[in-house]
Amino acid sequence: MIAFTRFLALFAALAVSVMAGDPKHTFTGEITGVVCAACKAHVTSALTEKLPGVEKIDITRGDKEGVNRITIVSRQADVTKDTAMAALGDLAKTYQILSLDKK
Repeated sequence: MIAFTRFLALFAALAVSVMAGDPKHTFTGEITGVVCAACKAHVTSALTEKLPGVEKIDITRGDKEGVNRITIVSRQADVTKDTAMAALGDLAKTYQILSLDKK
């Protein structure tokens, strides 16, 4: 019984540490040039691979024609429009991040 109690205590401690994790920061903005699923995949791949700490990219239809909304969830607090554009590399010729603000 003591071993089981210790196991439960260890399990609870691990669960708390995993759930605490790194804080997440959400950034939202506008992006142009994303007109299809392949475009979305290119942008998502580039930002996920080249921006440290990025956990999720979401690109959705925006309010203006040709301008989509981009949401970046990252463990890093210092994601900016400039760092995101740099992460796009050569893709920045096709896709322009117009704004990116911390939510």
